[in-house]
Amino acid sequence: MIVGYKQADLETALHELNLQFGVKLVRIDSGGVLNGALFQAGLVDEVHVLIHPVLVGTAENSIYNTELESDRENVQLKLVDVDGLEDGMVYLTYQVSKSFNRPL
Repeated sequence: MIVGYKQADLETALHELNLQFGVKLVRIDSGGVLNGALFQAGLVDEVHVLIHPVLVGTAENSIYNTELESDRENVQLKLVDVDGLEDGMVYLTYQVSKSFNRPL
């Protein structure tokens, strides 16, 4: 499936996945560029975070590294579930604020 000319049209891609294949849920395991693009397009309903009890990375690392629009500087999240896992890991589930959601 090709959607978009100079760059992918993420909203259309998700809509077509729903229309053509009945896809209702898409899980994205990605870096900051795609995560940021999905947030900017208002296409994120939930954020799942797995925390390992180890600190790594640099100041430039982030779960999204695309600047959000000025009126959307902060993505408001609501904690909906917490699971403690083995080896001290924690799995968090957040719901994204309604102002960032768009239906498929």
